[in-house]
Amino acid sequence: MAGEINLAAQWIYQQLSGDAAMVATLPDGVRGISQDVAPPGTRFPYVVFSLLDAGDTLNTTGPSQEIIWQPTLWLVKGVHKTASTAGALAALEQRIFARLHKQQATLTDGAVWSAVRVRPFQMTETGPGGESYRHAGGVYRIRVS
Repeated sequence: MAGEINLAAQWIYQQLSGDAAMVATLPDGVRGISQDVAPPGTRFPYVVFSLLDAGDTLNTTGPSQEIIWQPTLWLVKGVHKTASTAGALAALEQRIFARLHKQQATLTDGAVWSAVRVRPFQMTETGPGGESYRHAGGVYRIRVS
């Protein structure tokens, strides 16, 4: 097994970019969905997802200690330059949840065995000049092999 993190990242992107309702709310369309960091010039709101943690689940019943799947934790969030998490940001959070929570998939090179939100996420940053940048989404456990 190799590349499970990449498989999970590709699946997240496919799930989010395949949601016409979500993409319609992003001024940059599917270019408004990025892994780790939004590219310079991306307009608000946008969606980013980042790996928080990964590990291996081993088959411990035999001598081989084969990896059965890899549990990964991902932060998936909408980001908006706004004073409130209501409106467009709340809609993004709901679409992220709808596309990722309680999902499974068979992939060309593997499988997503389960995807569940394990906690909601919100935070606020204050930028230069006092602008508020709100983040809203969730932490998702995705088991992939």
